[in-house]
Amino acid sequence: MPIVLDGRATTDKVMEEVASEVEKLAEQGVTPGLALVLTGDDKFSARYVKLKKKRAEKIGMYCEYHHLEETTDEELVSLIEKLNKDPKIHGVMVQLPLAEGLDELKAVDAIAPEKDVDGLSPNTLGKLLMGEDCYPPAGVEAIMELFKRYELDVEGKHWLVAGETTFLSKPLTAYLMNKKLRVTHVGPGCPHLPDLLKKADVISTELFNKHMVKPEMVKD
Repeated sequence: MPIVLDGRATTDKVMEEVASEVEKLAEQGVTPGLALVLTGDDKFSARYVKLKKKRAEKIGMYCEYHHLEETTDEELVSLIEKLNKDPKIHGVMVQLPLAEGLDELKAVDAIAPEKDVDGLSPNTLGKLLMGEDCYPPAGVEAIMELFKRYELDVEGKHWLVAGETTFLSKPLTAYLMNKKLRVTHVGPGCPHLPDLLKKADVISTELFNKHMVKPEMVKD
């Protein structure tokens, strides 16, 4: 019997739990601080970052929003380094993709490892690849949290990860391998995708063609 994993309901529950933790920290004189950095003028990214700010403030966190519509790599890195040193800020999130012409690697590499709460820096991804403790990328955390909340057993399952981004598919594959789980990772042009879909127990796909994976293509 298929199970629908309700991400929205899970998000609401997680927000309640985090709000409780923030309240406990406040009683100890600590207010968690988050800095959000946006570059360029993409309206979708702007709405998404503003939503993050709204949710952070709703649960009692201190949140800064830095929007650099026009900037350079040097200015962006300088801002990130400033946030790294700011004691009010405990986490730094740089919205990707950056504005055209900016170097994403330079930006995420500038985030201090202890403040890389999005899990996107080379330092963090390197630790993940080596099986060391770190903040996994948010997408990886979200997938595994859903399985945990719905008490779904991941042991013995064959995972198929289809995609090529460094913020989801690649780190998810590394995470699953670290857990000694069976995983197959393919890129978007894999000619064997239809056969692999039929054999997989769990499928994670970021192939953005909405008709790429159809119900009849997966295991019954």
